[in-house]
Amino acid sequence: MASPLTNFNYSYSDLDLHYPSSPSDDSNSSIDLSTNPCPAYSAEPYAEPPPYQDAPSSERPRRASTAARLAIAHPYARLYAKKEEVKRRKIWNHALEKSLFTPYEISTIGAPQRRTIYIASLEAHIDKLHAQLLEIGYWPIPMEELKPYHGLNSKTAKSIVSGLQHDASVARLKMLELERANKSLSDSLRLEAPNAYNYPDLLPYSGTAPHLSATTTPQPLTYPVNITEAGKHSIPPQFSS
Repeated sequence: MASPLTNFNYSYSDLDLHYPSSPSDDSNSSIDLSTNPCPAYSAEPYAEPPPYQDAPSSERPRRASTAARLAIAHPYARLYAKKEEVKRRKIWNHALEKSLFTPYEISTIGAPQRRTIYIASLEAHIDKLHAQLLEIGYWPIPMEELKPYHGLNSKTAKSIVSGLQHDASVARLKMLELERANKSLSDSLRLEAPNAYNYPDLLPYSGTAPHLSATTTPQPLTYPVNITEAGKHSIPPQFSS
């Protein structure tokens, strides 16, 4: 028995296919979009959406400002900015160096080396003058007044003292910058939360007493005094009363 679809032959040309992009001229097969509009193909012209309008600042929810957080600089930021400044050393030129150095030495020896030699020669000349004053018995300053300065003529002592003074000045500047940063942060926190009692850890660093309103009274902490019956069973007998 043959299949009923054996002698059934058809092609796409035999079918009357109509697409929305090219409707047929036959009035019976055409679709009237005015009476039965299709949601995908509307007869109305395309209208652009209105431009985006941001809501007023009063209607938007408040949130922490990122710019305000970024405005808080590092406490040492100003110190680092000072270090970035390039300081040019002045050209060292002394009038008496020509009496000590020859023109050839001035042209061949660098200024830092000539400065070191020049200062050392001046110190040696001063020591020689002091020795001559002691030999003739003339000394304008009593020896007792020079005892506090004894030993500072050494280069090692001078470098140690200058290094300690520099370290002390840097530490003092850092301390001042930290105090300024702590004060500005505590002031900003007090502006956001006027009740300073909520931040007891900030009070020792702010230098001011807490501002307590008439309605705000600190409540003492309460601890459980009596042990419940259920809690007694969890305590060893030797410790239970």
